[in-house]
Amino acid sequence: MNTKLKDNLRTFLRANYRCKDLIRIIMQLSEEEHIHDIRHQIERVSEDYERMLDFMREGYQDPERGILYHKLFTKATDIGLDLYKRLDMQTRPSFLRAQSRVSGGDFSHEAIQSVMEDMVTDLAMLSLETEKGKEQKQADIFDAHQKKMSRIFDHILVSDGWTEADSQFYTELILSPAIESNDAQTLVSAISLSGSQYFDFQKNKSLADIYLKTTDKYVRQRALVGWIFSLDDGFPAYEQELKVLCETICKSESNTQDLFELQKQFYYCNNTQIDSDRIQNEIMGDLMKNPNLKFTRFGIEENEDSLNGILHPDASEKAMEEVEDAMRKLTDMQNQGMDIYFGGFSHMKRYSFFYDLSNWFVPFYIEHPDLKRANTKLQNISFMKNLLEKGPFCDSDKYSFALALSSTIDMIPDNVKEMLNNPDATFGGMTVDNTESSAYIRRMYLQDFYRFFNLYTDNRDFKNSFYSPNGETREFMCSRLFQATGLPKYNLKMISFLRKSFRPKESVLYDFIHAYPDKEEAKYLIAMGILASNNSWGDSSSYFRKALELEPDNEQALKGLARAELREGDAEEAATLYAKLMLLHPERKSYEINHSLALVKCGNYDSALNTLYRLNLENPDDGNVNRALGWGLLCKGSAQQAYDIYKNLIEKGNIAMDDYLNMGYAAWGLHNIREAARLFKIYSDDPHSGVDNETLLTQAFEEDEQILSTYNIDKIERFLMIEIATQA
Repeated sequence: MNTKLKDNLRTFLRANYRCKDLIRIIMQLSEEEHIHDIRHQIERVSEDYERMLDFMREGYQDPERGILYHKLFTKATDIGLDLYKRLDMQTRPSFLRAQSRVSGGDFSHEAIQSVMEDMVTDLAMLSLETEKGKEQKQADIFDAHQKKMSRIFDHILVSDGWTEADSQFYTELILSPAIESNDAQTLVSAISLSGSQYFDFQKNKSLADIYLKTTDKYVRQRALVGWIFSLDDGFPAYEQELKVLCETICKSESNTQDLFELQKQFYYCNNTQIDSDRIQNEIMGDLMKNPNLKFTRFGIEENEDSLNGILHPDASEKAMEEVEDAMRKLTDMQNQGMDIYFGGFSHMKRYSFFYDLSNWFVPFYIEHPDLKRANTKLQNISFMKNLLEKGPFCDSDKYSFALALSSTIDMIPDNVKEMLNNPDATFGGMTVDNTESSAYIRRMYLQDFYRFFNLYTDNRDFKNSFYSPNGETREFMCSRLFQATGLPKYNLKMISFLRKSFRPKESVLYDFIHAYPDKEEAKYLIAMGILASNNSWGDSSSYFRKALELEPDNEQALKGLARAELREGDAEEAATLYAKLMLLHPERKSYEINHSLALVKCGNYDSALNTLYRLNLENPDDGNVNRALGWGLLCKGSAQQAYDIYKNLIEKGNIAMDDYLNMGYAAWGLHNIREAARLFKIYSDDPHSGVDNETLLTQAFEEDEQILSTYNIDKIERFLMIEIATQA
């Protein structure tokens, strides 16, 4: 295969107004690879293109020429996408196997519709069967149907680009009340997976139409996820059509809200491994530390025979509290949207069940043919019904659970079987809020996809749709396709969510703020000011000042400007701004503390220390008050008092890394060089600083020039102290 030409094809598919180049590459590549149907299709487009040029050469005026060009460009794009997909699939074994499985099959619209509708009819006809033969007949129906559905899934995955007729057929079929919801959901997943791997406008349009029109909430949320997975703003031939789709969907505020929540869920999904590590190392660690607790059908109970419980009754009560706290943490994590079961179920995806692509996405149902053994083993255990109805797991994990349980049921003690058969059996005490909500349904489906992309045996054959090509979480809200919709209005909320819940890169925050539509709005300017104060985005004060011009009493803007001036600007202005904020909220301690720090920076030590001493009397255990008081005393020249305050903070365990630095300054001011060097060493060893010890201390000394000058510590002494501290 000519990989260079294939890469060029991909480039020209994404290049605007390069129709001629696109036609040329498709003709050359299809000729080299002997793909004759593609060659014949592109030749017809080329002829039409040359005819258009001939008319233009002859001077004919055609007001529709632009429309004609776009039509030809779109046709060439469709042909090029088919060619690229056929060639690229040759490098992906999963697709080659799927092609082999569907080879020679009848996948006409009529045949596929018949499979769906016959299933409903066959199940209805079961009522005419005798009880004796009914169970086997039902098993045969599900077995045959599952095999057909698996092949239809494969067919959709590897099919060429859809025509409008294909899109209309599948849309109407999925929306039809004459087919099972499980079948509709599986078809949506097949379309989604296919469209997410190779762009196909008609598949994307079908998913959008299904999302807008279906009354089945499970089908609806699958269609939304698939629509976003298959949305791509990199193909100019379809940019306008995709913008229209985005605008149509976002006409509804509830749809826009769905998209905003979906974007947040992408970040939760991509944080799953970190969450799993936290559960394993922190939360589950607490559970495993308590051998005197046992799990029963009624929940967690204390082992009454424990000698430790007799000798140390308070310890057992504390252990129970720790376990309950761990369970609360897990519940809270799940209700926030985190995937708390991935770590456990990730080791249960090697059953032959998961060799079938469609099984990763088929909704959980007891009658699935691959659960025959599980049904036989568990038929007298009501837990299976609870698992389906109440289990807070995605469908993929439900299948894993059922398969694992069926293979170990014979080894399970009778008392555990009794627990599983109890109708009140719970799932480890875990409860989930609002399991019928759109967000919950969508989250479970996203977890199915997340498991597939990460755990499927040949997952390298599939692009992970949770990520963009640069390796970052996919930021579909920032796409230009949504520019004319109401979705970018949520970008500031997204930034707030990311900063609160994750540690996003500066570039990620910039993408969201850059895509915000109204850049003259006060809240945009405030957000820019906040981000600029934490990143290298220019003068943060200027953004806050512009916001105050629009809204003079905006507290966020006042606070932002005050903080910016206190940190790196005019301390007198900062003091004035904090005084204004204190009038607005006299109860807020933080405003008084920062006002005092501004006064310290201005050299007004007495006023500042009077306030800080008062706050210290009122709040003797408040670390921030003590820290500010220590800083004020240090700046004034009262090194011994400052040293004692910082020492007390550290001894109590209320530590910030800057406490070691400031205590070091105090020790240095008291001429205790060894103590100062020891403290500077601790400060510079901070693994989170991102720089070496010498650089960190050099930066700190430069920033705190005023303090060092107060104690007559010159540049030579600073240089020597860095040498001593880094060698300590």
